[in-house]
Amino acid sequence: TAAQNALLERWWTAFDDPALTALIEEAFANNLDLRGAFTRIDAARALLLLSQSNLAPSINLRGSAARSRDSQSTTQAIGQPSFGVGNNYGVGIEMSYELDVWGKYRSGALAATNDLYAARYYRETVRITVAADVAKAYFRLRAADALAMVLEDTKKSRTDTVALQRDRFEGGIIGEYDLRQAEAELSAIVADIARVRQSIGLLESALATLTGRSPRAVFTPEIARGASIEAATAVPQLPSGLPSGLLERRPDIRRAEAMLAASDLRVQQARTDYFPSLTLTGAYGTESAALSNLFTSPAIAWRF
Repeated sequence: TAAQNALLERWWTAFDDPALTALIEEAFANNLDLRGAFTRIDAARALLLLSQSNLAPSINLRGSAARSRDSQSTTQAIGQPSFGVGNNYGVGIEMSYELDVWGKYRSGALAATNDLYAARYYRETVRITVAADVAKAYFRLRAADALAMVLEDTKKSRTDTVALQRDRFEGGIIGEYDLRQAEAELSAIVADIARVRQSIGLLESALATLTGRSPRAVFTPEIARGASIEAATAVPQLPSGLPSGLLERRPDIRRAEAMLAASDLRVQQARTDYFPSLTLTGAYGTESAALSNLFTSPAIAWRF
């Protein structure tokens, strides 16, 4: 259904986390990999237009003006009169058209069309990958946040334990070993907190990179958090009744199919080079030694 398709296109909205949605939208707008994918589409579209142009005649407008002097030695040697210095002006239209008898250019145009499809599917593949990478990094960040909260609570408890054990040690109730053990447990928690803080910083930098932020923002990231930790742990349910052919919509599979079709068409195009080509050419214009006579009826010249 339309609702299912919309949910599959924007699956991250099922988590109902505004911060996650904002990060993914930011990545779609600024991610360099996605920008590169859009550039590939523009290049494929230009190549398609170029290949389609081979199916139409080539028409050129020609204009020329020349002043020359014939060699008297050459013209006298071959028994022709010498005309000395002269002018030559010309204006005309030239046309050439290669008949696509064997389907050479049709195959090339179809191959370029499949290349364009492949570029579009590549963009969708990158889009899905970017969204998945952002979501994965975001939820790992939220998990690190949750772990940091637990460790901070544990640190408070063990700090109280160390204070209690120190009082008992000073009162002669316990030995030094019990005090040092409590202090070691507190130090271990402090070390765990430092590692988690480092992990949080790396994840924030990764999200800043994925969203295409500036280098300064990557080194000093500010990543907003959305829903509470409890809400973030809820796993959304996929809608029931998904079509069995859902895997056929995967853009990476469709891109591979388009690239295979383009390669097959280019093989067909290469085979046509074994056969002769038939080209029609024609020209129509005027030529005259005097500029004033260039557009008169006697100056008309044509060939086919």
